[in-house]
Amino acid sequence: MTPGMPAFSIVGLPDKAVSEARERVRAALTAMSIALPSKRITINLSPADLPKEGSHFDLPIALAMLAALGILPKDTVEGTIALGELSLDGALVPVLGAINLLQPLFIYYYSRLLGLFRTKLSQNFVPN
Repeated sequence: MTPGMPAFSIVGLPDKAVSEARERVRAALTAMSIALPSKRITINLSPADLPKEGSHFDLPIALAMLAALGILPKDTVEGTIALGELSLDGALVPVLGAINLLQPLFIYYYSRLLGLFRTKLSQNFVPN
């Protein structure tokens, strides 16, 4: 978040669903009575040379914004895998099949996993 004309942009080769996260996140935060500051907000999805696709970026974008606003402690957000689509009222929509890809990352690199997952594996894989 930087000074300048108020704007909210997502960079790093986002597809249409990722670009639309801007509106879903804004609406979800508004539904939770959280106002965005009148600043220029840029979400950088790295690596910049790989295309990003899907609505599962909504939750991590929202968490990063909440940390940048000081609503969530940054150390709470760091080391967390977060996947999930946000509805316009702020409810979390499940990500289908994503936990199959995330399990190895969670076991070896991250301390927290956030999201709603709808797979057979998610019924068996419940981290402590």
